[in-house]
Amino acid sequence: MGAVAKEVRGSEKKFWISCVFPGEGNVLPDGSSVEKVVRAMLEKKDGAAIPNGVGINCTRVEKLEGLIVEFEKAVRRMVDSSEIDQWPDLVLYPDATDGEVYNTLTKEWEKVKGGSSLTPWDETLYDIVGRARDREMWSQIIVGGCCKATPAHIAKLRNRIDG
Repeated sequence: MGAVAKEVRGSEKKFWISCVFPGEGNVLPDGSSVEKVVRAMLEKKDGAAIPNGVGINCTRVEKLEGLIVEFEKAVRRMVDSSEIDQWPDLVLYPDATDGEVYNTLTKEWEKVKGGSSLTPWDETLYDIVGRARDREMWSQIIVGGCCKATPAHIAKLRNRIDG
């Protein structure tokens, strides 16, 4: 994460850094906690640029709510201790899988027993974003989709947002 911020140093370009949380827990694949991840994304160091946004990508939509709350707690601690001046944007582009996981050996999506959701992806994501927006912490919330999210998924999400 620090490498990205160092590359953007001195640039006026806006950028964000996001992480993937593929496992069952709210940790990175290397075991890093959300607190550690948010600090790595946002702390000021050696003249590196600070991202305008932090986020979560390529993660099951069902995990977003808990992760967002943990992100909010970590950012709140940094704002309260004056480690950062303002709240960043929240960037979310979760996958649109429906109980599937990607098998890196076979390079195919495989259904996981009991993993299917009754609520459509766009509805779930819209509701999660609405609750995050209602807490009025983030500068703005940027939303999209990752693995298995199709133009139809994005269109349905857009229609919900516009409706």
